[in-house]
Amino acid sequence: MKEAYDFLRDCGTFYIATEENSQPHVRPFGAISDFEGRLYIETNNQKKYINN
Repeated sequence: MKEAYDFLRDCGTFYIATEENSQPHVRPFGAISDFEGRLYIETNNQKKYINN
């Protein structure tokens, strides 16, 4: 676990890809924590909406 934590911390910004309704979504992340031997990728529940 420490190796994964160190790698992500050293990267700075990293990206996680998901899909919803067969559409890809790639989001940048940069906040991680190692708490009690578990790796946590921290997110925010605020979303910036862009009106087109």
